[in-house]
Amino acid sequence: MINFIKGKIKKEFFLIYLFVTFFCFLYYYLIFVMKIILPDYYLCVEVVDQKLQFSNKVYEIFYPLSCDQKNYFLGFENFNNIIKTENYPYQTRSLYVLFVFLTSLILKGFNSLFNLELNLLLNITNLICQIFLITCSIYLIDKMLKKYYTYDKKTLFLITGLVTVSPLHKWGIFTPSHQLLTLTVLILGVYILENYRDYKIINISTYMGILYMGHRSFLLVYLIFLLMKYFFQKEREINKYIQSLLVFFVPSIIFYIYIRLLGYHPYDAATEYWGQFIWVFYFLAGKIKSVGEWYCQTIPENFSCYFRDSLNAIKYLLTPFTFITLKQILDKFLYKKNQNNLVLYAIIFSFVMFAFYSLIGWYPPLRFNLYSIGNCLVFISCIQVMENSKLYEKLLYSGSIFLYFVNLNHWNYPEVVMFNRSIYLVILMMVSYFLVSFINNKEIIEKNKS
Repeated sequence: MINFIKGKIKKEFFLIYLFVTFFCFLYYYLIFVMKIILPDYYLCVEVVDQKLQFSNKVYEIFYPLSCDQKNYFLGFENFNNIIKTENYPYQTRSLYVLFVFLTSLILKGFNSLFNLELNLLLNITNLICQIFLITCSIYLIDKMLKKYYTYDKKTLFLITGLVTVSPLHKWGIFTPSHQLLTLTVLILGVYILENYRDYKIINISTYMGILYMGHRSFLLVYLIFLLMKYFFQKEREINKYIQSLLVFFVPSIIFYIYIRLLGYHPYDAATEYWGQFIWVFYFLAGKIKSVGEWYCQTIPENFSCYFRDSLNAIKYLLTPFTFITLKQILDKFLYKKNQNNLVLYAIIFSFVMFAFYSLIGWYPPLRFNLYSIGNCLVFISCIQVMENSKLYEKLLYSGSIFLYFVNLNHWNYPEVVMFNRSIYLVILMMVSYFLVSFINNKEIIEKNKS
C-alpha cells in the first residue's frame, strides 16, 4: 500500500491540485458572490463580512465563519494548544490539526513578505490543506480507475468536478473540519477489499494506526482488512493479530504519553462529551449517557433516529441517486457491459460505514449518512464516467450531476431540499443522456437479443 499511497509524487497530483483549486474558487464565486443558491449553512456556520488585513490594508470578504473555528484555530496556531486547552474538543483529531499547524508554519515563514493578519493566514492555511485532502482522495481514485480504464486529462477534470461538487466538499472546503477525510476512508476501504491479499498485516496496521489519528473511521478499513485476511486468506495465527493491534495503537499511545509528559490528561470529547458509541455500554447498564437535541441513546430509539435521518439523506440525494442507480441497472442488464468489482466493493464498504454510524448515538442532520451514502454515490459516479466511450456522453453525464449538486442547498436546511428552476434542466439533461446512451448502445442491444 505504501506505493499506492505514497509512491513518487507525479505531476498528475499537482495537476489535480490545480483542478481542485479551480473548482474551489468557482464554488466560492457562484455561492458567495453570485449567490446562485442561498449561501446559508443554517447551523454552526455564519456567512459574514470578515475584515481581513493584508499589507497594512483592510479588506472585507463574504466568507463562512464556523462555530468550530475558534477551537480549530487554537490548534492551527500552536499544536500544543490542543493539549493545554481544557476540554479541547478535537484532541482525537490530532493528525489533522498537526497537518494544518505544520502548513501554517511554512506560510508564516513567508509572512514577512505579505504581512498577513493571523486570522487571514489561518484561513488561507485551512483552505490550502482542505484542497490538499480532496486532491489526495481524487489522486487515489485516479490510481484505482487507471487499473481498468484509459482516459485523458479532460476526463480527469470531469472526475475532479464530480468529487469537489459533492455536498461535503462544496460546503466543507471553506471551513475547518476533518470530514473531508471520510471519502478517503471509503476509497481505502474499497482498495482493501480488492487488494487485501497483497499486503502484510503489520504494514497495514502501521498505516491505519497513523490515519486513525486523523479520523477514527479509518478503524473500519483496518478491521475489514483483518477480517478479509482471517476468513478469506485463512491467516489464523492469533498472536499475529494481537501484535498487529498493538502496532495499530502505537501512534495513539505515543501521543497519549506526550500529553502526560506535558503534565496534562488526554481528553476524548467524542466519548466524554457527546457519548458517541460508548452510550451502548451505559444503556446495557441501565443508564442513559446523554440527552438533548440529536441525541438518541437508547435501543431501538437510535435506529429509529438514524432511519429517519437516512430517509432525509435519500431525499436530499434522490435525483442523482435515481440517475446513478438507473444507469447501473441499464449497463448491467440491458447493455451487458463487462463491469469490474469496484461498484460492488463501494456499496459493501458504504454499508459498513452506514451500519457503524447507526450506533453513534448523536445524529445531527444528514452528516453521517453523507459519509456513507453520499461518498458512495460520488465514487460510483466517477466509475460511471469511465463507462462512457464518447466525450459528449461523459459531459452530459457528469454535467447532469454537477448541475444538481452545484445548485443544492446545505444539508442542514430544515426542509432538507430547496429546489430551484435548475432542477428542470437537470432532469432534461439526465433524460437526454439516457436517450443518447440508448442510441449509442443500440447495436449492443440488438446483438444481445440475437
